[in-house]
Amino acid sequence: MTGQSAAFLTYVRKSRHTVAVVNTNDEGTSLAFHVASSVRVIILTVLHMLFRKPQCVYISTSRSKLGAVKDLAVISIARFMAVPVVNHLHGTTFISFRKSLGMLYGSIVDWAYRYIAASIVLHESLISQYARYPTMRVAVVNNFVDSRIANSFDAGREINGPTNVLFLSNMLPEKGIFELIEAVKKLQARASGIIRLKIAGGFLPGAGLSSAEVEVNFLAAVAGSPEIEYFGFANVEDKHALLDWAHVLALPSYMKEEAVPLVLLEGMAAGCYLIVSDFGILPEVTKGLVAAVVPARDSTALQNALSAVLANPDLLHAAKSQNPLVARQMYSEAQYIAGIDRLIDEYGAEAGH
Repeated sequence: MTGQSAAFLTYVRKSRHTVAVVNTNDEGTSLAFHVASSVRVIILTVLHMLFRKPQCVYISTSRSKLGAVKDLAVISIARFMAVPVVNHLHGTTFISFRKSLGMLYGSIVDWAYRYIAASIVLHESLISQYARYPTMRVAVVNNFVDSRIANSFDAGREINGPTNVLFLSNMLPEKGIFELIEAVKKLQARASGIIRLKIAGGFLPGAGLSSAEVEVNFLAAVAGSPEIEYFGFANVEDKHALLDWAHVLALPSYMKEEAVPLVLLEGMAAGCYLIVSDFGILPEVTKGLVAAVVPARDSTALQNALSAVLANPDLLHAAKSQNPLVARQMYSEAQYIAGIDRLIDEYGAEAGH
């Protein structure tokens, strides 16, 4: 489960349209598996087109060479059937992906993408990702906080005792987890009991390591630190309890696809003080919030940001009062679903359906 898949499933469940789903996210490593997966997607898409006669096709686009094969197939089938396509970019790297394709594959992608009626991006700074397609409309639909989480925090909860720091994300090195652990351990070495860290998420491969190797390195990093606790994978109820516990949400990520992480918005809604890296559009997302931006891959900068919170608890009180207001105003679940529905309404109607 990723932020992109969670957002997609929320839309499917709560859209006012009837949505038929073709899952393109099969997991496997062999070429034969990818070929079989692509064939399955093509067959199911054709069947849906013929028998359900959709008014619009909505896709969450891939930015990998193999993953794009399925996207191209779906777009091509929609083009043949004269069904408009609305595309949703949950990352930040379409430009670099397109540049990596070479002349032949890139021209095929361009042919398909010129048919897309509209693309959705998560922030104004990402509109330029599709600048090479002048006939494509690009619209911003803000990401969202799950309503079950956003509406259930206790705004009056007290801030006292140790500073509670939460890392809540998929566990891979590029999320900055090892730098965060190093920073917290150094602060704990100065004085015990002043700061606690809880970590939740499933292990994924990254930085050239398998998921098992990431887990081994992680367990070694937290060994002997009783005030650093690994929670495991967090469901909605677990996530709420962890966010309600936290004073600080830290996401010092430098993962190349990082855009507007759901967990960052959830920490905002929970009234957490936010610490993010200066990578990608994370600094843009935290503008106007009670937050700190630190250089990516820099454990010393993380340590200094946490030290500033320890020295000035008023930062936590300000975050608790101000950050949830921004979350409710800009990142509601209702605006997310309505934004996608509006585009689908518009282009389905233009196609004469």
